[in-house]
Amino acid sequence: MKLDCVWDTEAGKNDYPKIKQELLERFSVDSIYGLSGQVFEEHEKSNLYARNVHTGKIKSGIKLSALEVAFICDHGYSFFGGSSNVFNDGSFRVEIWTD
Repeated sequence: MKLDCVWDTEAGKNDYPKIKQELLERFSVDSIYGLSGQVFEEHEKSNLYARNVHTGKIKSGIKLSALEVAFICDHGYSFFGGSSNVFNDGSFRVEIWTD
């Protein structure tokens, strides 16, 4: 899944604040920070030139979309774009473009 820039606010294209609020309510937390420990069995981050790459595995029984995984990995929705994939076995790879 291609991640759109947070500033790309074309009507109906994305609703990042709504998705963030839904995550906070769903997992009964006040902040996206620290949520990865609740939902990920494994999580690694690599800092590369102009991008951060996150890989890992979602805990059994937890269902997350590719966009939700990107939100959790990036602690919110401050990204400039990138890509996010969640595979059938629960593993994921998220690439977030940075400045």
